[in-house]
Amino acid sequence: MHEGLAHFFLVGGILTTTKFRIQTAILRKHADFGYEAALNEFFESVLQGVTRHVVFKVVRCLVIASPGFRKDQFRKYMLEEAEGQPILENKSQILVAHSSLGYKHSLKDVLEDPKIMEMITDTKAAKEVLALKDFNAMLTKAEESRTCYGPKHVEIANEQQAIQTLLITECALQ
Repeated sequence: MHEGLAHFFLVGGILTTTKFRIQTAILRKHADFGYEAALNEFFESVLQGVTRHVVFKVVRCLVIASPGFRKDQFRKYMLEEAEGQPILENKSQILVAHSSLGYKHSLKDVLEDPKIMEMITDTKAAKEVLALKDFNAMLTKAEESRTCYGPKHVEIANEQQAIQTLLITECALQ
């Protein structure tokens, strides 16, 4: 989440999907006129999204991520306002994490957090994150000969039975 912006992602075994997005205009802090009310209205919208879309019997954990302290403010708000809801029963599954921004590309920051990785360690999503980290590490540590990308190079590696791990991006499927 970010000031007035919240993205909801479902990180699954095979892919990550955007469930929904909430965007609300929040006046600047120094404007004093309605800042707290607008922030509470935004938090309420996000809380409604959580209660509608998060089924704790299915979801392993709920991660609230943001730059700064917004994630902590929202978690506190959520626990105070969620009377008798499954949120209180499952508060140990609600984690906070740092992200650089509140946009989709910041999901990578969240999934690299060791605390988050520990919660999802036996899922395919965690294995994919680790495989991508290994790939990037090989590229930066002068082990380029062990990596290849692009359809032609991967095809050649496949013919030589030299593929240990194959990563496929959404772009490659289109």
